[in-house]
Parts: sequence; structure tokens; C-alpha cells
Amino acid sequence: MTLISIQGVTKRFGDIVALDDVSIDVADNEFFSLLGPSGCGKTTLLRILAGFEQPDTGAVLLDGKNLVGTKPYHRPVNMMFQSYALFPHMTVRKNVAFGLEEERLPRSEIDTRVEEALAKVGLESMADRKPHQLSGGQRQRVALARAVVKRPRVLLLDEPLGALDRKIRAEMQLELKRLQHEVGITFIVVTHDQEEAMSMADRVAVMHHGRVLQVASPVELYEKPSSFFVADFIGEMNFLEGSLQGDRFVVPGVGSFAAEGQASEVRWLAVRPEKLLINPTEAANRLDGTVVDVSFYGALTHCVVSVPGLQTPLRANVTGPLALTPGATVTLGWNPSDSITLS
Repeated sequence: MTLISIQGVTKRFGDIVALDDVSIDVADNEFFSLLGPSGCGKTTLLRILAGFEQPDTGAVLLDGKNLVGTKPYHRPVNMMFQSYALFPHMTVRKNVAFGLEEERLPRSEIDTRVEEALAKVGLESMADRKPHQLSGGQRQRVALARAVVKRPRVLLLDEPLGALDRKIRAEMQLELKRLQHEVGITFIVVTHDQEEAMSMADRVAVMHHGRVLQVASPVELYEKPSSFFVADFIGEMNFLEGSLQGDRFVVPGVGSFAAEGQASEVRWLAVRPEKLLINPTEAANRLDGTVVDVSFYGALTHCVVSVPGLQTPLRANVTGPLALTPGATVTLGWNPSDSITLS
């Protein structure tokens, strides 16, 4: 069931088009992510949802009601900022209770809801500490508790894990997903970190230059990107430039390969590194090359192979160690079903 419907939203700042006719639907109780590089318009869209910015054109519907023109404090929406914006002079408990106290709720209800929120994020024992006495991950949890304690229909999160180190970030990705399921609130998260979006979100909208290029599940984005930008932005990808002629993709000066696709404007054949086989016994497509580099990362080995006629080396990822050294001659292979043709 659609909870939020963003319809034809455009926003300009002077001569800069921050959002260009953006339309997205977000389902009730969905974990949705806006993903893209800096300056793509994702934070502007989040601020329009929160009511801090107004669109030049378009509508933002929540349960069928247009929120455009509605003040932020009259929307059933709450926002968690990247900086957390905690009050340094207040305890954790007072920080979480602040919004409820501003609503003049009965003290008994405030105390109950604050304790519930702190329990959800595992901070009951730290309720009387102040922000400077907490770690970065703990401060993030306080900000999250303060956001969910008001029980909004939608929680907006702007780069919520950006200030955390890699290990804590991985832990909090799981924590956010667990909490979202537990509290039953629609989460819309802005991030430029593809790994973060792919690991947490039910669906992801990839944005670039103020436009939405594709909205899909993480698996579909990875396996079936709709454009060169999405294919290049999500994970690693090898690209061969050429043209699709019937069921063959022709790369000038390199060769012709079996490919699946029908669009006459196809310009690229794309293959993920893990789909490239090294010295395969069977593969419809084959290329000979020379190993440039081999890097062992424990679970995976990354192999970089230079192919005559290609300006950019191809990358192959294999499980476990690989008994190859730079200078070795190898054959790379893949099947048509493991490649993607792109306009």
C-alpha cells in the first residue's frame, strides 16, 4: 500500500536544477533509500518531505493528502540529522523526552514512551548520561530514540551513519533494519554509500543530476541496472564498448561476443567481476589477456587482466587464493546470461 507519493517534483535554486520532475512512490512500512553521489538532489528531496523546503512544482502526498505548504511541525514526519543535533546540556532521557514535552503530553505517558524508546535502542542504563559521555554509536542511538519516540508515520534519515567508523557502521546498519521492523515506521534514508543502501533498504532510488534513474530492489539494481550510470555506480563492473549486431556484441579491434538484447542503440556490454571466469573449461565468450595484478583479500582474490585492444583492464573476482602472478597469460570467459547490454 502506497504511503507517500512524490509526483513530478521540481526544485530550482537560481539557475541550478536540484530536482528535475521527480516521481517516486514509497510503501507503508517500507525501508526506502535515496542513493546517489553528492549534489544529486537526494537531501533536497528529503528536506521537501520534511517541509524545510517547498517544491517549485509537483505534489507530495501522504495517505492521499498533499503536504506541500504544510509546516514541518504539522506533518506526521520526523527527521534525524547527520550531526544528531543532541542538546549537550541535557541527559539522554531529557533529549529523548524533549519533543513529547513540547507537545505537553501527560508526564506518565512521556515517561512510559521514553523508557520504551530507550529499551528499543539498548540505552536504558545510560539514560542519565550526557551526550559527551557517549560514544559515536551511542549518540546515534539517542538521536534515533528521540526520532521514533514521537511515533511518526515516516522517519527521514540524512546520512545517519556517516559519522561512524566502519565497524560500528556495519553494526548500526543491522540495528536500523531491526528497529524499523520492530517499530513499524516507514524509513526513508539518504546516503551516498551504496553498500549502506543495498544492505538496509527494501528498495533503492538511484539519483543523478536531480533525476531518478532507477527504483528497484537491491538485487534488481545489481543484476539488472537500467543505465550505464547505475551499472557503474552500484558495485564493480567491467565495460566493453561496441555495438549489438543481431545476437553478437562487436567490440572493434577485440572481437565479437554472444549477447542478449534487442535495442539498436546498445553501446555497452557489462560483466560483473565475479561473473568473469579465469581459464574456464566452458564459456560461450572468451578473451585472452595478461595478468597485471593479483590481490588476496581473504574470502576473495581480485585479479586484474590486460586485454589487447582494450584501454581499461578487466577485473575478475574469484573465491579464495589464486595461483597466478603478474605476467601470466590467462583466458577470461563468461556466458551471455551473465552479461548486461546497456544503452
